Amino acid sequence: MIGFWSDAPGSFGVREYTQLRGRPIADRFDVHLYEDLARSQTVTGRAHIFAALDQLTPTGRALVAEVHDRIAAAAPHWTLLNDPRRVRLRAPFLQGMADAGLNMFRAHPATALPASLRYPVFVREADRHNGALTPLLESPAALRRACRALRVHGFRRRELLIIEYQHAADELGRFRKYSAFRVGDSIVRAHLMFSTGWSVKSGSSEATIETTVESADYVYGSLHQEWLQRVFDLACIDYGRIDYGVVDGRPQAWEVNLNPTLGRRLAAPGKPVTPAIDAIRGPSRDYAHGNLREAVLALESATSDRGGAESRPDAVRIELPPRLLAAVRREWELARRRRQVIDLMQRAFHSLALGAPARAVYHRVFRR
Repeated sequence: MIGFWSDAPGSFGVREYTQLRGRPIADRFDVHLYEDLARSQTVTGRAHIFAALDQLTPTGRALVAEVHDRIAAAAPHWTLLNDPRRVRLRAPFLQGMADAGLNMFRAHPATALPASLRYPVFVREADRHNGALTPLLESPAALRRACRALRVHGFRRRELLIIEYQHAADELGRFRKYSAFRVGDSIVRAHLMFSTGWSVKSGSSEATIETTVESADYVYGSLHQEWLQRVFDLACIDYGRIDYGVVDGRPQAWEVNLNPTLGRRLAAPGKPVTPAIDAIRGPSRDYAHGNLREAVLALESATSDRGGAESRPDAVRIELPPRLLAAVRREWELARRRRQVIDLMQRAFHSLALGAPARAVYHRVFRR
């Protein structure tokens, strides 16, 4: 059995995976929600994946680190992926990539922008995976206006990252987004998407026979293998999906998603394509998902040789610090309420009748 840990909103990914592409191994997953952590509980399974750590507060990650450490101490032969104390979240990850000379661009917290910031830039949330919040911004004045607008919509400066734009188009103006999973010791290439827009998403991807063949070659091949291994190691990430591009022949990491979707969603059928494209794409996707299933199942057999049978428990009893657990629950409740207020105020913000007073309230409630 493989314990898969996630926050409640992010658990849809693994749940839908087990209903579609992951159905053959659905019985191997045991989903745990961070919100359901109790003072005392028992966990089982030879492998545990700690996903969605970037969706937790620092106190929440400290609590999950307690879970990780107590399992590791009681069952050192179990396989644990993503140590909450070591995983680099987006901002430190991108900073580390730049410091190591692996990325040619930098990311900066909106609260501490250097004079050397290289334009154009765009703004995104520091931890969420919703892409760019702004178009490309060409000047400090444009960036200030964009940050003020985002503040009005409920975003706090500490929640935002300013990303230096790296132009990754080829000579035909096409942008590529490569994606690959790491699952334990395995690197699994997921897909290669193409778009004429710089922010490449599945909804904006474009498929031709040429691009589909290139994408399939990527999935079947070993392109960037050493670089991928090095980047995941630098990030201290054992489970996740990296999205990256190539600029002047050099791979550039955009982000590592710690709770990636594992195939299309139940309610999101793919774009219709021609039979010729489907004849290439279908087998390559089956190949990628076959590799992903094999990598997941391999986690169960990746046990340590340390200790005898008597030191290899099938279950571990975890006792969590009551004060830490209570502090996390308070944070989760405050975050839930804040998100409700933001959603309510954004609806009011776009209302013709309530727009002006709603903006005034925004400025009072969501101060810098």
